[in-house]
Amino acid sequence: MVRSLGVVRVLIIGGTGLISTSIAQQLLDRGDALTVFNRGRTPVRVGGKLEVLVGDRWEPGSLERAMRAEGESGADGALAGAGPRAREGLRALARQLSGP
Repeated sequence: MVRSLGVVRVLIIGGTGLISTSIAQQLLDRGDALTVFNRGRTPVRVGGKLEVLVGDRWEPGSLERAMRAEGESGADGALAGAGPRAREGLRALARQLSGP
């Protein structure tokens, strides 16, 4: 028997490239709540409802500021494509999830 864990909140850094677009679409298709964080220069090419946070992943603090500006509470799922900036993203998520 497979148990449903319910809706998973997922944050993807980027979300407009070949691989991340496919991942994003699969997440939306299974009903997960998706947020993508990118510079806003390339249209997001997925069908479905998602949140888009605009900022530059190479600018320290950009993800945290974008999340705060949009009232985003963080994501329970994947943080993909950030490379060395993944730690910054995780710190930002941790601060958001821990509350004020």
